Amino acid sequence: MKFVQLKLFALDPSNRSLALKYLFIGTAATLPLTTTINGILSFSLIACWLASMILSRPNLKNVLTPFNMTMTFFFIVHVLGLIYTENMRVGLQHLERMYSYVIFPILFGSVAISEKTVRLAFLSFSVAALLCSALYIFFDELWLDEILTTNRTYRGLYLVISVAILTNYLFTDTISKAMATLCLTGIFSAIFLLAHTGAKMPIILTPLLLLIFLFTYFLKTGKIVLPLILAIAAVISISVFVANNSFTKSRLMRLYTERFDYIRYRNWQTNLDVINKNLILGVGTGDSLDELQRARETWWQEYIDKYNSHNQYLETTLAVGLPGLITLLLIFGILCYNGFRRADFLLIAFSVVMVIGCVTESLLQRQKGIIVLTFLIAGFVNTKRLGKMYQKSQSAADF
Repeated sequence: MKFVQLKLFALDPSNRSLALKYLFIGTAATLPLTTTINGILSFSLIACWLASMILSRPNLKNVLTPFNMTMTFFFIVHVLGLIYTENMRVGLQHLERMYSYVIFPILFGSVAISEKTVRLAFLSFSVAALLCSALYIFFDELWLDEILTTNRTYRGLYLVISVAILTNYLFTDTISKAMATLCLTGIFSAIFLLAHTGAKMPIILTPLLLLIFLFTYFLKTGKIVLPLILAIAAVISISVFVANNSFTKSRLMRLYTERFDYIRYRNWQTNLDVINKNLILGVGTGDSLDELQRARETWWQEYIDKYNSHNQYLETTLAVGLPGLITLLLIFGILCYNGFRRADFLLIAFSVVMVIGCVTESLLQRQKGIIVLTFLIAGFVNTKRLGKMYQKSQSAADF
């Protein structure tokens, strides 16, 4: 009897759409949590989507877009990199983390997600990022990092994205006073927590994103006073919060006085030395860290612990050569082009955070960073791109 009820529930398109909606929001909300919890919801979302595609007539004509195809090709390049890799175990582990480069662009290209659902998902992500970061005020950082499978880089990344999301929704026409108050509170809470992380690049990116928001908002509305007040207050706040946090202040002052990060600079030199010997195809999907370590041990005795490239462009080129680098640049180029062409603040913000963030960090080497690009950004790109197209041709899996 229960099986029959479950079957009847699954056959109803509205029930499948509702399940997809809540799984989409749940996946976004659990991004700042452990990768295990987020992984369970991600696979549940994928399974529900596959079931919807089987039980209904799929609409796949919007899957083959430049962005979706480039994301898929990036995955294929890494698959090919397994052919000449020596450390097959590490290579396969990395490919396991990269499955979402293929799955999510296809998923989001085959269904239409309503703007309301996207807004709920993004706001849920922002709330979760704030709550998780707030825990670090009360508990040990290393202990929490281990539980949440994260570090200050990804916490900072999530917080600066949250600032962009909340700022964007604060100035929507339909927002209520209560919601505006919550968004405003969330923005300054995120700025405070950002100063607490000690993550240098996200802190530096925050004023830049606010400046971009001023520009895009003025282009769309011709108004600038309220966003300007918010931007000035936010910049003053982050300056005060950083000045009163000795750890973060020392990290930023060292960067200011030394002009560059010495360890990263030496690390990048090592990367370039290895890349120059393997420029076309790279060293293989699973061998980049091993090759770096060998190069360090020959002349860099002051820092011989395993340490990744701390630059995604170098990391990708080192592993899979020029094809990987060109594909990565195409992904970011498509994002930037669409964002600036539409003067879409959120899309520009996502693009800027990823493009600049990948200069000082290998953001796409861990699931915490990959899922931002393949889930949050890919979902938003496909939703914004489709727009009115799906008002004429809808799929039973739409939500």
